[in-house]
Amino acid sequence: MPMRNTRPSRLVGTGLRERLEWRAVTCPCSHAACGRMSRRLGRQGPVWETRRCRARDGRGALEISLTRSALTEHPARHVLSDELHARPLVLLTPPQTVWCLTFLTEPGDEAAERDWLARFAAAHEMNPPDAGAMHALLEGGGFLCKWERHTEFTNYVFYRPGLHAEATLETLGEHLPGVELAELPGRLFVATRLLVAAAGSEEARALPAEPVATEAALAGGARLRAGFRIERHGFSSFQLLVQDMSARQVGRAVQSLFELECYRMMALLSLPLARDVHRFVTGAESELAQLTEDCLGSG
Repeated sequence: MPMRNTRPSRLVGTGLRERLEWRAVTCPCSHAACGRMSRRLGRQGPVWETRRCRARDGRGALEISLTRSALTEHPARHVLSDELHARPLVLLTPPQTVWCLTFLTEPGDEAAERDWLARFAAAHEMNPPDAGAMHALLEGGGFLCKWERHTEFTNYVFYRPGLHAEATLETLGEHLPGVELAELPGRLFVATRLLVAAAGSEEARALPAEPVATEAALAGGARLRAGFRIERHGFSSFQLLVQDMSARQVGRAVQSLFELECYRMMALLSLPLARDVHRFVTGAESELAQLTEDCLGSG
């Protein structure tokens, strides 16, 4: 149902900032729809926005307040800000095993990625992602596959209920029926396995003993064990013990941990090159010093 009365009903204030109050008679469905509508209005111009829905059930009036600024904004400001929230969040309840594979890709790999997704979707009787989509969430046989395409790399995240600590990088396909990992385009750069269990549960006591580089307490009473190294099974390993956390909080924590590991490795990608350059510069400095000394000695 389209929103009505979306013209400014009142202009408040003058000078650098002017607030335009937009008022809609009805909220079309839910809080999420209110948010989408207010963001759509906000992108019509350089604005700062707040929103308030007076009925949680989505049937009340929605009031949207837009503050227009005289400052000139970069055209990509809102798009880049929204990018952080563009990826689908998977709600998780323990026990869960989650694998994240990150591939460094070339511009020509996109077509191969979409072909792989189309075959995966067809095998599980689903529609493939839209041609312009940069992320998708597909359901396989007892597991979920989340695909995220970034500028320089692509993530494939697989979620499966239960603990599957016995899976290695070589045998992962056996735990994900219908997934042809060898056909994924690009070069594997990060492979992470995360085991999620409820604190004090039988699954938590059955977690494998692995080298731990750090153990930290997270919000909500969760504890994280991280190795930050590639183990014998081929993955860098995380273990998350959750307590009094909602499915959304667990899903958000898992997503943040994968992003941390991915960008940690991406930040180190230039380290070998930096070392080579450092050796070259050090040698050049020594040679220059020797040439300078020789010139002074011969003069």
